[in-house]
Amino acid sequence: MESKLAVFIMAENEDNEILLLKRPSEKRFCPDFWGFPGGHVKDHETMESAVVRELLEETGMSVDELKLKDLGIMKTDRLGVPFIIALYKCRIWQGLVLLSKEHKGAVWVKKEDVWKYLTMGHVNKAIALEENNGYR
Repeated sequence: MESKLAVFIMAENEDNEILLLKRPSEKRFCPDFWGFPGGHVKDHETMESAVVRELLEETGMSVDELKLKDLGIMKTDRLGVPFIIALYKCRIWQGLVLLSKEHKGAVWVKKEDVWKYLTMGHVNKAIALEENNGYR
């Protein structure tokens, strides 16, 4: 089976807090879990342009592709479908968080407090990749 491609972005503010979005309880995959803004890469998109689009769609925040830091790749399986997930980070964007209908909550949280939230796998992987690569 061919892998699907997805992207997620760890937005970090000036207080070194990261943005988590809460998935609705009606979602088939990971209901009520917290995660980063992100989603599927469309056929015509680069991973970076998908990150920019997903961040804008889900939060109303805009970021320049040149301001993205590539944290790395992770592989996972969602309901029997293999996924390759590209993880990015940004510290510079424009706009305030305005939730889309895709999520039911947003919170800025210190990385050391992430364990208090029921998070999707990409959250801890991105934090680990950031620390291993020295992206602080």
